[in-house]
Amino acid sequence: MGGVGQRWVYNNPMPPFEELDHTADWSFRASAPSREALFLEAADALYELGGVRTVPDPGASRTLHLEADDPESLLVSWLNELLYLAEHDRLALRELRIESLTDISLRVSGRPAEILAVGKHIKAATYSGLHITESAGAWLATVVLDV
Repeated sequence: MGGVGQRWVYNNPMPPFEELDHTADWSFRASAPSREALFLEAADALYELGGVRTVPDPGASRTLHLEADDPESLLVSWLNELLYLAEHDRLALRELRIESLTDISLRVSGRPAEILAVGKHIKAATYSGLHITESAGAWLATVVLDV
């Protein structure tokens, strides 16, 4: 019984499944007066939640250019690029400045600082529950992080 295309049939008084909260993920909501500031606030939230501590004097400015299919994908790419730099190069970008931002591209500069310690390892920013909205001059983003 229970082969391909068949279902087990039994008298179960319980529902077949129950959705549970996933305690392995973190979520945050960033808010800002502009879309540019929202991307910077999201970066700050990422570093803050991860407990990232850096050397006090960052290095020379570095510029990143990212492209994506839509604003939500661009935000995820941005946050994941910061996570990659932290994991691969042990660097966090400080003194961030948005040079240009459209719905599908981001050009940002910052000064890389060596990471001294991380409180909690964040694996990735995800698309789960991802929302970017603008209302009455306020921009909001809800992001779920895989930890």
